[in-house]
Amino acid sequence: MDSRLYLIILNLLIVCNDIQSFEDLTSRKSRKLSCMYVDMRNKTLLGYNDIMKQKAFLVLSSRKQLSKEYFDSEGITFILKDSPVNTMKFLKEHTLDLVCEVNPYFTDNTQIIWPGIHVIENMEEAWFVSRFKHPNDKFQFTLFFTHISQKSLEEQDGSQLQAFPNAEIRYVLPVFMLSTQTPHVQTRLQEDALLNCDFSIDHHADVNIVWKLLKKGGQEMKLLTYKGSEKSVVYHVKGIAMYVDEVPKGSASLVVKNVDLEKEGLYTCSVSVNSLFGDQVIHLEVVEPPIVNLNVKSLLLTEGQEQKLVCEASKYYPLDVNIEWLREGRDQTLLPTVLKNVLYSSHKHNNDGTYSLSSFFIFTASQLDNGAVLTCRVEHMSLKHPIRKSVKVRVEESPSYQEFFLGGARVSQSTTEIGVKKKECCHENKTPRLDFEEKKETEETRSYSSFNWKTRELGSLKVKISCVL
Repeated sequence: MDSRLYLIILNLLIVCNDIQSFEDLTSRKSRKLSCMYVDMRNKTLLGYNDIMKQKAFLVLSSRKQLSKEYFDSEGITFILKDSPVNTMKFLKEHTLDLVCEVNPYFTDNTQIIWPGIHVIENMEEAWFVSRFKHPNDKFQFTLFFTHISQKSLEEQDGSQLQAFPNAEIRYVLPVFMLSTQTPHVQTRLQEDALLNCDFSIDHHADVNIVWKLLKKGGQEMKLLTYKGSEKSVVYHVKGIAMYVDEVPKGSASLVVKNVDLEKEGLYTCSVSVNSLFGDQVIHLEVVEPPIVNLNVKSLLLTEGQEQKLVCEASKYYPLDVNIEWLREGRDQTLLPTVLKNVLYSSHKHNNDGTYSLSSFFIFTASQLDNGAVLTCRVEHMSLKHPIRKSVKVRVEESPSYQEFFLGGARVSQSTTEIGVKKKECCHENKTPRLDFEEKKETEETRSYSSFNWKTRELGSLKVKISCVL
């Protein structure tokens, strides 16, 4: 699918989700989210930062009055008032699953000017930033909100601040949110990868966008810069794309084209508006499943015969792979057993950065193996289920031999073959006969009877079989 079309479809899904969330907003019950409030601005006597942690609760509610159950005397309660920044698309179903942390937001004495916000005078903690992360990497987002003064709250919706003597309560207004629905992206080599990065602001504003990449080796590089005042983007590397016409719709998503191992790493989407700076870190990981092959397609052996069996897992990435051999009996009533004495080659590093590994052993056939199934099982992080390659074993009995002596020369013949011919001759009411012909200048022929029936060249002897009356 074209990366631009994929981006449009994703944005449509987000818009539809927003519409449903807005409808839910007017009818939903209040939601209480447990968080941790962390303040790292406190100084110790030695001058180091002293991290202060405290319980915190975020209450999402459209109600003007809340019952006491939403307030806790053991922590800070933040009541998020209704805002054009709609957080419900993330919070309506995942409240109990999220990891949440709230921090005071400060900009080194730089005053944050925001339309419609009356900053509370002489209040150090007027702005906050909260970070939310789904434990299964479904999404993560950063939310900025500000403390609402009583005057601002009354002007906004006529609410009166509720008084709960034993609870620390702060009414806050969400103003800016930055999110991603692709915190962890896995892609195959040579494919395009979409790194989702969306933002929502409570008013129309120009934003600045920066994308960076931190590679596995620690090298950091700037990928692009977008200036909202100029509506222009500057690319610092090739092979990426951000669609400028999607920025006013709240999309800063990036398309990484034709992914190779050099493009693997941590991508940071940074969006700033006024004096608020948010970022989302997205892990782009290359995952290539192994190609598994056996060196034999079928196995027909004679008892006692040896055969080298090789299972090769090739073109996989990243490095870790597990290969094992299993044996399953002919009746298949018992669990397969893991074969021992299996050897492994060293990892082969291919030109495209992928790896290959072989596992092999020497198989000695016996009658107990007839009908058994040998399976090579390969496990890799790219696979939901292991890859299995199997071969069925057929083992024939090892023939025994009868020996005949002719003029001092030894002639051996399979007793199995003798038995077969004997049955054929008996079926015809005849006797098996073996003729040895020794070629001489006089072309004299001497004949001997036996149970052998194949014609062979043994030096100057020709063995000929027949059934006679």
